[in-house]
Amino acid sequence: MTILTLHADETACAIYEAATASDMAPFNDPVSHLASIHFHSSLDYYALAQPVVTKTINHLAVAADAGVGYSDNATARVLYYGRTTADYQLATHSLGFPPLFAVVDENGMALPAGFPIQRTMTGSFVNGDRKVCIYATSSDIRLYEIAMPGNAAMAAINKTYSVYVFRPPIADPDLPMLELSGSPIFGQGKFQASQQHLRRAVSETPGLFIPNGRRTDIANGTGRYVQGDGTVLDMNSSTVSYTGSFSPASAIPAVAA
Repeated sequence: MTILTLHADETACAIYEAATASDMAPFNDPVSHLASIHFHSSLDYYALAQPVVTKTINHLAVAADAGVGYSDNATARVLYYGRTTADYQLATHSLGFPPLFAVVDENGMALPAGFPIQRTMTGSFVNGDRKVCIYATSSDIRLYEIAMPGNAAMAAINKTYSVYVFRPPIADPDLPMLELSGSPIFGQGKFQASQQHLRRAVSETPGLFIPNGRRTDIANGTGRYVQGDGTVLDMNSSTVSYTGSFSPASAIPAVAA
């Protein structure tokens, strides 16, 4: 049997499960007792700095690359390295510095840097792809894309992105360590009940899936990307194929509430 305990002093505030009423181990050393912690003011909690922004981007069509011919041991070959780039504004913010953020696609999948959102195919071989990288500035959350179509034209696609911008999880010395009346405050404002926070989805429909480890692998000179919903993208070509067996850990379902 465990006891759900609320304890606060001038240094910290915590809600945790303890073996006995006098068990202070989770309070004194939360990192070593994460499974017992419901809240601890020494840990960081991600509160939204603004409502979630959802935006649909029309990624434009890209013409096929004409290629550059060259000779390899008297064998005529064609190299396709043409590319186009684009930069899109996904959301604005008023924090005045590049904030912590998360951007997910319409399936709730977080997009690591360089992740392919579109591929051109010939049978089971990849001719080219469109990769994206999300970044923050002091006023925007933006998406940068690089499209390398190879020898096949790349069609335009619409993709919808949801943008989560977080405020810094910094304690405010002017706020109490624990305030339970009105709108509760924990840890001098690191957690405030009046704000939405990122947390694991229990019974709600997840808004995003947080990778619980890496989502990419390289073997035999090419890569495997695994989307948040488990879809596998092997970047095979006519000359190189992925030969690994990478399977990532399940993503963590999350919601801002």
